[in-house]
Amino acid sequence: MNRALLNWFYFFLIGTINNLGYVVVGSAAQTIADHFNKRSLIGLIPWANVGFGFFARSINAFLLENVAYKYRVFANGIIAILGTIGVALSPSFAFSICSIVLIGCSSSFGESVFLGFMKNYKNNLDAWSSGTRGMAGVGGSLIYLAFVAADLTTRQIFLLLLPSIGIYWLAYFLIKPIKQNQKENENEKENQNEKENQNQKENQNQKENQNQNQNQNQNQNENQNQNQNQNENEKLINSKIQFQSDLEEDELKQKISPINIDLNLSSDYPNPEKNQEDALSLDLNQKELLSEFDQENDQNKEKSRKIEEREPLILKKIKEDEENIDQENNAEHQKEKGRILRCLKLVLRFSIQLAAVYFFEYVISVGCSDRAEHKGFDKSGQWVVRNSFAILSFCYQFGVLLSRSSLRLFKIKKIEILTILQGINMVLWILQDRYKVVSIWIQFVAMLYVGLLGGATYVNVFHLILTDDRIKEEDKELSANITAIFITLGITLASIFILLMDATFLKHD
Repeated sequence: MNRALLNWFYFFLIGTINNLGYVVVGSAAQTIADHFNKRSLIGLIPWANVGFGFFARSINAFLLENVAYKYRVFANGIIAILGTIGVALSPSFAFSICSIVLIGCSSSFGESVFLGFMKNYKNNLDAWSSGTRGMAGVGGSLIYLAFVAADLTTRQIFLLLLPSIGIYWLAYFLIKPIKQNQKENENEKENQNEKENQNQKENQNQKENQNQNQNQNQNQNENQNQNQNQNENEKLINSKIQFQSDLEEDELKQKISPINIDLNLSSDYPNPEKNQEDALSLDLNQKELLSEFDQENDQNKEKSRKIEEREPLILKKIKEDEENIDQENNAEHQKEKGRILRCLKLVLRFSIQLAAVYFFEYVISVGCSDRAEHKGFDKSGQWVVRNSFAILSFCYQFGVLLSRSSLRLFKIKKIEILTILQGINMVLWILQDRYKVVSIWIQFVAMLYVGLLGGATYVNVFHLILTDDRIKEEDKELSANITAIFITLGITLASIFILLMDATFLKHD
């Protein structure tokens, strides 16, 4: 089978499973809240599903960029397993919320990982997008509706999702690069090798300059040592000359002294020559001892002086090394900070639009759809009305699937148009919650339209980022992850807004 087609299928499958648990939680939000008698806190469920995704996306974008994708994919599967089991076996609403946080983090983290991974498989972006909140939405909501129709409990539904994680891992390891991608990767590697070679040359030049400086310093030190040795030799020669002159004077005294003794002293003075010899010998011994003592003292002083001279140099060297390390760390930090700011500046327009669209559609799909019908609709005798929340969720997800699969047919550059249309949708749905003027069947069509706008915004924003020539190839993963963080921001704000709606102007509706 064609490798490109197989890769497309694997990406579609991975995207579907990555968000499957996330979608089932959204479809089951009303049931979970009712099970613990917490209907007024239903807004916490979408918040838990996405609120901590900000941290999951940030960890992947800023801390794990250099970690191999296979390790990140495996870890993500483990997180999904823990969250799914937690929801299935949850003894309380608070524990259920904590488990939903894990499911949401897994969805957000996996999406962030694969958006970066897609830089090597740009042609499969539509497959991934169709899977994530396209087929995942439709499949997840359909699975939930089918299980509810079969009278399965929430525990049974979530436990039945666990085998999908194994398929998720298998699909990732079955993805293989095709020739076009290999050529692109080879070109990227060549560019990287060229940059590395340039960096190596620069490092070699720096090392050579450092070696030259070291050699100059060594030569200066050698010259200083030579000058010191010359001074010491001169001192030694001068001392020898002085010593010889002293000896000559003593010899002259010895020659003269006997004459003076014969002339001035009486003949009975006992052995004057011997006394002179003893005195001269004693004087010489004293001079030798003093000379040795002076030499040792000079040597000790010289050692102390050298130690004193070297100590500040050693301390200075240590301080310089520490300063160099700090400067290198600061330079690396500033470089990474500059890279993040550069990417943020390039994708800020897209990120704000995406955050706004997600805010509008989550207020609609969770907060408004829960109150679009009259009170007591969940106890209606009509199956469609009784399960209208789950059906509306399916309609939303089906619209997302259609629009996320549309990239090969047409592309939209004016993202602002989609944002404005979705904002108008939110206002209309809030009016429906307040006045209940539209029938359930029109609501289904209107929710399909909401999904179409949301999916189109998502797929076109990331297509524009990954194909933007202004963004460097090595910055595209970071740029995509920064934009994905804004999705979490939009949904978190929507969750807060839903809680405010339920506590204020829609409290009695």
